[in-house]
Amino acid sequence: AFPGNDPESGKIVLQSREASTVIVTTGGKQSPLPSKAINDPIDVSLTWMLQNTSDQDSSFNCSFSIDREAKSCRAPRQNEEIFAAMAFFNKMTYWSRKIRETMEHVASLTYTRGSYHSVKPESHVDINSINDDGVFVPVLPLFETPVEQSKESNALTSSSDSITPTMLISLGEQRDNEEMSPLLSIADINKFLSEQCRSLSSALTKLEDSYPPSSAHTLISAAEASLVLLSHHICSIAEHYCNGV
Repeated sequence: AFPGNDPESGKIVLQSREASTVIVTTGGKQSPLPSKAINDPIDVSLTWMLQNTSDQDSSFNCSFSIDREAKSCRAPRQNEEIFAAMAFFNKMTYWSRKIRETMEHVASLTYTRGSYHSVKPESHVDINSINDDGVFVPVLPLFETPVEQSKESNALTSSSDSITPTMLISLGEQRDNEEMSPLLSIADINKFLSEQCRSLSSALTKLEDSYPPSSAHTLISAAEASLVLLSHHICSIAEHYCNGV
């Protein structure tokens, strides 16, 4: 990750590893693969997401809102804020697919025409079978009939009680003017986010049990498998959002 347009300025390495494999072929002197390949960077801007995230009380809260007084705001769906959000999710979808394609290409280096050339069985893993079917997507176009609740009932379902330590971003506290909204309460949405974290953590743990550890020198390890799973999940979130607005 890096700020601005210069990858070398303030660069922060979030994750890295080295791996190698031996490809054994029979017949012919020409190598089936080029001796060297340099891939172009796969970048995506996170500016929109960071601009709509506030840091309050040492926690990150979503701060997205629509300026309904703006002349460009014609409807809940037709406004600049929603247009920017959908543009961001479309870019994230493209970026995630490119990441997944890169990982699938790396995995295919030891598989050609139905037979594995590599002599290392630990590198023969199928990342094409990875999906995010078991990961909860917290983006749901749900409404409910508003029912006035007593203060005692509201205290029992406080939005702060639904925020768990595993959540990177929450929606913060319930505001008084939202108590009779047809939308789900912030406490319920925070519970959705908590379930997303739980199911995602469970899926990543299963990958760690099924793939070689990241410390191994195989081309595909649990680290690459996790990237494939996360890329699927990002696409699912983007698709649910764009279809729900």
